Amino acid sequence: TDSRGWSRDVCIRYSVGTVNWLNLRQSLIEEYGYAAGFLDQADIKPSLFGESRITFTIHNEHGHVVGFAARNCSSSKIKFINTDSTKVPIYKKGSTLYGLYFARFGSGPLIVTEGYPDVLTPVTNGFQNVVATCGTALTKEHIDLLSRLGLKDIILCMDFDPPDKNGNRPGQDAMVRALSLCSGRDGLRVRVLDLSEWEKHAVEASRGLHLDLDEFFRVVPEPVEVLKGKPYK
Repeated sequence: TDSRGWSRDVCIRYSVGTVNWLNLRQSLIEEYGYAAGFLDQADIKPSLFGESRITFTIHNEHGHVVGFAARNCSSSKIKFINTDSTKVPIYKKGSTLYGLYFARFGSGPLIVTEGYPDVLTPVTNGFQNVVATCGTALTKEHIDLLSRLGLKDIILCMDFDPPDKNGNRPGQDAMVRALSLCSGRDGLRVRVLDLSEWEKHAVEASRGLHLDLDEFFRVVPEPVEVLKGKPYK
């Protein structure tokens, strides 16, 4: 987490870090009284915890822990591992937004991103109202949840991917789909954070790496000005 530039306070608040799986399991059973069978039912598994993984704790909008995600820091091709929502009924990817419990009490627009790191980097840099989808596209259920909570001023902030071999740009496609979900809803204000004009600066600053949101919040000066966004009509 140090290499990412996330502050210690943010990691503690969001319960992010590494942990030894055997020590965690022993502690949950012996100190907290959980049965081994319950841990299995709750999908508390070694692939989500370990010293080669960064584990992200996922809370619902009420602050209750509903699942975990782990970033594999080894050479494995599978980067992220998640709680299996088919095993854990309280964890529904399509209606859960990472960081929402902490973001909902702030002021100003809500910034909606695509990944767990895309929340922690801007929060470390002073943006408090940041959430992310949990490995899924933005859904109607996400928008319904934000509307129920009165969070109707939204900035969509998706990764601007380079074209793949077929010329597709998934980030931009996800943005279009998200905008279509927001269209026609009363009282909902939606803006888009356009990273394209800042890409040249970011590429130079990161020595040739393509711009993603995590990098953006580290290298682009005065991101508050950028977050004015563009209205969606």
